[in-house]
Amino acid sequence: MSTVSIFAARLRGAMVGAVSGAAALPAHGLGGGMLPSSSAMVMLVSGCILLGVLCSHRAGSGLSMLIGQLVMGQGVAHLLLMAATSEHHDSAVFTPTMLSGHLAVAVVGGLGLWVAEHLVRIVVASVTRWLAVLVPPVVQAPAVPRPRNTTLTVPRPLLLASGVGTRGPPARASAV
Repeated sequence: MSTVSIFAARLRGAMVGAVSGAAALPAHGLGGGMLPSSSAMVMLVSGCILLGVLCSHRAGSGLSMLIGQLVMGQGVAHLLLMAATSEHHDSAVFTPTMLSGHLAVAVVGGLGLWVAEHLVRIVVASVTRWLAVLVPPVVQAPAVPRPRNTTLTVPRPLLLASGVGTRGPPARASAV
């Protein structure tokens, strides 16, 4: 993948996670779901971050795949919000109102993200081309060999006459 594609895939993953989490709250409330507590919010953010990471590695960036990722994100967010609330609403399945809210958010968010992703690709490719034209290439200077030190160092007489060089405790301390 090119640099532009890698950047767009990472951006798509981040946006899928962010839109899934941010849009799940009003869609869930629209369908009669409970307001989430702080622990439910932590679960929702964690689940959406995981979803965003997984979606950033998916090949292909078609509109149907993006909407599918957002629908999956809405489903994960719905299940996480239901699992975390102390008083569950009617049942574990989607109510028609909640289902339509989650699907509408996924379709509208998918269209917006798809347009934004294509615009980012165009802008990044354009900036890359302009930088290639305007910024001169960096030419590295040839490596200059450093002169070698050819003088031999002679050991100093003081170091040679400093003693035998054995180390250890005194003889009396080692006998105990």
